[in-house]
Amino acid sequence: MIYKPSRWSVCKQVVKNAYSWMRGSFVMHKLAQPVVTIFGGTRPRKEDPFVEQAYALAYLLAKNNYAVLTGGGPGMMQAANCGAAQARHDGAKGITLGIGVRGIDASFKNPCAKVYNASSFFVRKWLLTNYSCGFIIFPGGIGTADELFDTLNIMKHRVLSRVPMVLIGTEYWQPLIDWLSNSGVKDGFIKPEYLDAFYVTDSLEEAFQIIDENTKGR
Repeated sequence: MIYKPSRWSVCKQVVKNAYSWMRGSFVMHKLAQPVVTIFGGTRPRKEDPFVEQAYALAYLLAKNNYAVLTGGGPGMMQAANCGAAQARHDGAKGITLGIGVRGIDASFKNPCAKVYNASSFFVRKWLLTNYSCGFIIFPGGIGTADELFDTLNIMKHRVLSRVPMVLIGTEYWQPLIDWLSNSGVKDGFIKPEYLDAFYVTDSLEEAFQIIDENTKGR
């Protein structure tokens, strides 16, 4: 049997999303600084070095007056929020915020940032992408891969202005790069120039410099 939602349920969801989008946009407009969004996994391995790097890079960004935006959840996101919060505690002007989804990670309480819970993944993703001058992607799973490819796709179709995307962890991301290069490009599904749409590095300083140079050049 094919599920067919009623007109009422569709209308109700549309209204919820519209209201959530307006509230979220109001929250985002309060961020006076340039915004950098950090994506990453919720379930890192114990003592994962990427957690420390997410903290350190967010601290560096906030110290240089960037607002740090995350999905508001645990793992890499919490680490980034806490790094930015510590920079603000140390006198920096950069602030941090999480954009979650109602019902997702409901039991998790972010200790370092206020979290605005959007009504749907669509609204959440719109808020996470449309205000950012750059994206940092740490290792993660299906959700992180979805955020990476969806952001690349809307840049490709010029729905979103092209801004730097920096993937942290060359060893982690290398199989993906190999697949894109050896299968996607080779078989004609991906244009070679799209491989230049992102950077891959292990250096936090280089990641910051890529974002900062682009922001100053705009």
